[in-house]
Amino acid sequence: MAEKLARIRAKRGGNRSVMTKPTNEANDLLEVEPISKKRLNFIASSLNEKLNLVKTLDEEIIENCAVDKIETEILESDEIN
Repeated sequence: MAEKLARIRAKRGGNRSVMTKPTNEANDLLEVEPISKKRLNFIASSLNEKLNLVKTLDEEIIENCAVDKIETEILESDEIN
């Protein structure tokens, strides 16, 4: 059980990290003219998919962690959601 939980946490962490680059790119695109709506839409779609995956992993973590750790896990998951 501990190994499974560690793997889910690692997957969540990796997916959170992957979201940083496109988020920064989107912020940069919003600062230049003309705004590339096509690229921004692609980034938004990609980030939305990753966010949904992270939310699913958050739920898996909560379902598999010890009862006394649920509050901590919820707080951690709320950092990005």
